[in-house]
Amino acid sequence: MQRIEQRNDLENQTFSTNEVLLMEAQLNDIKQRAMQSFADYSIHEYDRDDLIQETVIRLYQKMRAAEEPHATPFEHYINRTIRRRKLDYRRKKMNRQRIFDKYAQSVKYETTYDDYKQEDPLDIVIRNEMLFAVFKEALATLTPIEYRVCQYLYQEWKPAEIAKTMDIPPKKVYNTIYRVRKKLKAALHMNVD
Repeated sequence: MQRIEQRNDLENQTFSTNEVLLMEAQLNDIKQRAMQSFADYSIHEYDRDDLIQETVIRLYQKMRAAEEPHATPFEHYINRTIRRRKLDYRRKKMNRQRIFDKYAQSVKYETTYDDYKQEDPLDIVIRNEMLFAVFKEALATLTPIEYRVCQYLYQEWKPAEIAKTMDIPPKKVYNTIYRVRKKLKAALHMNVD
């Protein structure tokens, strides 16, 4: 509440022409100092303009808020504000770099894992043929209801939709799915051993 009252007081505060000219001169001086300070090679040019603007705005707010002279010269406050902006920028830049490095590292691991994971095409064909043979054997053991439920599941139907279409209770569909899984697992285990 007190800040709002202070802000209203500042907005209602009027300045003479000399004070405005003096403030403009100070702000131009601050801008020049900030431009020199942020002319660092490590600061990107687009960020540089933002940092200068932030510094000028912060110091302008400080100049407007200052009611009584402080023991510390305003020069120190200018230098401290510029220094803090520079440090904040470097912290943000380092944090972004750290996040990017983590991401690059994770992508590198995923790529190596994918490369490691790939198998010989001949092994893939042999395994697929073997699985197809096992699947054919398992299909031969299915009842007509289990076979129809498998067809619907292959078409990505939900159990409730299958039950409605086949005009059977949903519980029977779930039990049928359970039995089909059990038969497929048994067929796989028999052929793996």
